[in-house]
Amino acid sequence: WGLKAELYAPDTSVADGIVVKALAFGGDHVHHFEWPGTRLHGDGPHRVRTTRDTVVRVVVHDASHTVPDTAWLRIAPRPGTSAGTVLRRDQATITTGGSGGSDRHYVGAFEVLLDDPRRLDEMDQLVYRRHLPPNMRSLSARDRFPEIFGWLELLDTNVWVVIVLMVVVAIINMASALLVLILERTRMIGVLKAMGATDGAVRRVFLMVAAMVLGVGILLGDIVGIGLCLLQQRFGIVTLPMESYYVDAVPVDLAIGPIVLLNIGTLAVCIAALVLPSMLVARIAPARTVRFD
Repeated sequence: WGLKAELYAPDTSVADGIVVKALAFGGDHVHHFEWPGTRLHGDGPHRVRTTRDTVVRVVVHDASHTVPDTAWLRIAPRPGTSAGTVLRRDQATITTGGSGGSDRHYVGAFEVLLDDPRRLDEMDQLVYRRHLPPNMRSLSARDRFPEIFGWLELLDTNVWVVIVLMVVVAIINMASALLVLILERTRMIGVLKAMGATDGAVRRVFLMVAAMVLGVGILLGDIVGIGLCLLQQRFGIVTLPMESYYVDAVPVDLAIGPIVLLNIGTLAVCIAALVLPSMLVARIAPARTVRFD
């Protein structure tokens, strides 16, 4: 898009004067050259005869009325050149420049930033159907960078797999600990039942003890985990290969909400899973345990 004009002086020897040629790029390639203040036409080459410091300009247009561009070439006599002498290539210092092209006057796309990335597809359809003419289209970040979004979805899957495995391990460990605790307190359970405690009341006692153990474990895990995350966030200790992960270190985003929800969810799931092992209390007969004692 846009046009770009250039001027240069070929290293061509002529009897008098300096050869200047114009170049044009972009647009519809049907270029028209205008030399303000002169009678020159076309791109050249043209011979410029001057005896003093002179600036030659060219303006490039095209048939499609693209925004034009301007280039300039300055001819300055070198020290020691006689005044009034028509400058030749070897007697002048040539400097070129220009406006840099008219492409800066054109826009190829508009970027729309969303406050809620979860509405990406919805907003993509809204922009495409309501706000764009038929000859334009919208392209979401998911369409532009599918490999990055695929990588992020894979990471999300890994997160859920790790969380599920950790919760399963926690349930197995706590169930084993609860069973051991119940078996070690068999005589106490018998005494409590003999004194009138119901099975539900005794189960609640053991579930409360299990909840306390889980709470201490979750608290210690939060301290260690958040501490390691803060270290990674500050120093980037664990690095990653850029060509595979697009980042040079493991990114860390600490948010209070997900941490609290994860703690509450882990505690609730583990307590719910311990209800079944706690039913062993109902199978303990007071008569046997007291007689054994």
